[in-house]
Amino acid sequence: MWGNQVFKLKRFVKTIKSDKKILDVIKDMKANQENKFISGIAIISDSNEKVIGVITDGDVRRGLQKGISLDDKVIKIANLTPVLINKNLSNEDRIKKFQSIVGYNPNSNILKIDKMILVDNASKLYDVIVLKDIRDE
Repeated sequence: MWGNQVFKLKRFVKTIKSDKKILDVIKDMKANQENKFISGIAIISDSNEKVIGVITDGDVRRGLQKGISLDDKVIKIANLTPVLINKNLSNEDRIKKFQSIVGYNPNSNILKIDKMILVDNASKLYDVIVLKDIRDE
């Protein structure tokens, strides 16, 4: 709750298309109610809403260092092999699967990947979870 406003955080549901300009995606990566106030990440989907990639603020920074323009398409710097976890798994099974894929250590304070992308059985975005929130449960 901020001031007299109560925010009901639903799911992180916004996706972007691969032909969007990097500059426009940066605006989508800011924290707002639509993305559960999780900043620094955008999920890329195809025309069927299937998750095909992810872009983070780090991807943007590394792209700029390599000379990529903000007018280039986001697909040029996107991670097209994101770690996707089925939403139907329990938190314990989510962590186990994530750990097996990226070597996630739930007791470490250093996380190379700190967000988990949950998808449904059709690989459509269901939610994004900050791993710290799972560890704190």
